[in-house]
Amino acid sequence: NNSQEKLADYYNFLYNKIVYSKVEQCGGCVDLEKVGNHVFNGNLFQNYRFDDSDTDIKISGGINCFISNNFVSFTLINNTFDNALGNNQGRCMRFSDIPNNQITIRNNTIKNCPSGGPFFYFKFSNKIDDFTFESCNFIENKINNYIDYNVQSQITPQVWVENSQNGNYRSKFKLIFDDCYFKKDTSPTKGGAINYGKGNPFVNTRVVFRECQFIENEATNGGSAISIETYQGCEINDCKFIKNKS
Repeated sequence: NNSQEKLADYYNFLYNKIVYSKVEQCGGCVDLEKVGNHVFNGNLFQNYRFDDSDTDIKISGGINCFISNNFVSFTLINNTFDNALGNNQGRCMRFSDIPNNQITIRNNTIKNCPSGGPFFYFKFSNKIDDFTFESCNFIENKINNYIDYNVQSQITPQVWVENSQNGNYRSKFKLIFDDCYFKKDTSPTKGGAINYGKGNPFVNTRVVFRECQFIENEATNGGSAISIETYQGCEINDCKFIKNKS
């Protein structure tokens, strides 16, 4: 069914497995009514999908939080998201209206996800300066163009990080990928591993790649590994690109 587990304000969610054996009958994983100080470490989320009819894409089938008013910190380390399904904005994790950037995303693996929506969605209510994905692995995943029609986003990015409002756009910040690994990821448009920019939520972002590896990723319309269309540009430092194609 589509019920998800509701957790307390302060919680350590450690070394659990949420695995659906039948994809056609799968549901969601974790729904947080509030976030105080939460740590998710060493968990497996596999073969899940919140809504099999995709009637509401603004819900994550992985880790979802509607209200972040009591947010203090959130740590996501050493988790695996395997075969996450659906067009949801944030198939692995979705947090809205986050008041601060006390979020740690480190050493997580996202793999075997078929064509669908963004893997992560974070929207901040107050200005942040940077946001980092550290030592994360993205392996054999597919993104679709389901949200390309949206006049705000104009693309379906693999990760969606939205800073606070600043006029018509969002405040400037750096989106950092530090020591991340991308292998055999595909996009039906641009940026097989990472496609970012173009729409209002993204164009004021400077995207930074540090010591990342891009191996055998593929895109249909260019940017076999990366496509960045932002006013703030892109930095690529000490990265490896091997057999990517478009």
